[in-house]
Amino acid sequence: MRKSCYITNPWIEQVFDSGQAKKGGIVRRDACDVRRFASEQALKLAAANRGFHIILAGNQYIIICNNKAIQIIV
Repeated sequence: MRKSCYITNPWIEQVFDSGQAKKGGIVRRDACDVRRFASEQALKLAAANRGFHIILAGNQYIIICNNKAIQIIV
């Protein structure tokens, strides 16, 4: 996993330091929390720097913490 050389937000770092993220799993965060503690752009940049994917479903950001291809089935 590569890290950005930019100053990062501690809340975003906590998201990507979680057990699920480290295992290549799925992490969900409420969109209101993302805006409250960081920013949508900062979350997107942090995920992109790691090669991860983000899906917005309703008011939840679903972060797929691996860089493998994804396929939406339905």
